[in-house]
Amino acid sequence: MNYVDLLAECDDLRTVILHPDGYGHVQVEERFFGNEQEDPGYLLRKIAETNQWDGFYTMVKNKPVSWLSELIQHFPMDKPYSTKCFIKLLTLRSERDFYMFMISHAHEWYWDENSQELKNQLISIINTCLISESPESIEAEILADQLEWFQMRQK
Repeated sequence: MNYVDLLAECDDLRTVILHPDGYGHVQVEERFFGNEQEDPGYLLRKIAETNQWDGFYTMVKNKPVSWLSELIQHFPMDKPYSTKCFIKLLTLRSERDFYMFMISHAHEWYWDENSQELKNQLISIINTCLISESPESIEAEILADQLEWFQMRQK
């Protein structure tokens, strides 16, 4: 079964849906997917189990950043394949907002003693991003904080 094609067909990946209640409040509805074929988390697990990553990377190149940012929420943060995928996504996409979104959450990804090469790749990506940012910008501050966090864990 091609799990990448099933995932590509998922239009709405939101995990929560917000509804105004008419009284100035927002109601939060947690979203549950009806069956496994519609559950992005399940499909990502199956892509990992069946090693369909090449097809996945080809597919996400054409998806909007908003779709990809929602998809990231479905990756398990306790699995090494998630971190490998996130680093690969940073090399495939060039949108500044996507970089900032991903890098600002990188400290939450799965890191262990076997992740040194991935950490080095991420540090290189962060350094490249820092070069293009104004030193006074909030983006530069976020990048510098993340860079410091990863450099401290290099030892």
